[in-house]
Amino acid sequence: TDAIIDTDGEIYQYVGDEIVISWKHHLGISNNNCLKCYFEIAKRLEQHKEHYIENFGLVPEFKAGLHWGEITSGEVGRIKKEILFTGDVLNTTARIQSLCNELQSDLLISEELLVEMNVGDDYSIASKGKFELRGRDKKIELFSVSMLT
Repeated sequence: TDAIIDTDGEIYQYVGDEIVISWKHHLGISNNNCLKCYFEIAKRLEQHKEHYIENFGLVPEFKAGLHWGEITSGEVGRIKKEILFTGDVLNTTARIQSLCNELQSDLLISEELLVEMNVGDDYSIASKGKFELRGRDKKIELFSVSMLT
């Protein structure tokens, strides 16, 4: 949670064992917050790995997909109200994340988001190619991102 708060992210929803995090555009790209969030969570899991091994016999791992675009939000429900996001960006991001295993990457980012950011010298960026994603008319180029030490 601290990594999300520290990078100005907001938890949109929990889906099974996943967390969907969102940023307003300027907050997500500012200081590369959306990238920093991923690496900060990974760092904190690594820092607590002994605790996880001792208590659960394994260290949690995770993979992420990052993308950006416009969403529509609204409130639904009378008895149990919920804020709902809709838009292509949610489906596209989920499909990007689903390619992590196939592309042997823990973090994938769309070209559309990458061109919005100024990643500087802190990260190594490598193209994984262009992919057809279900529900999209044209191919999308994806990049793996790793932190330079």
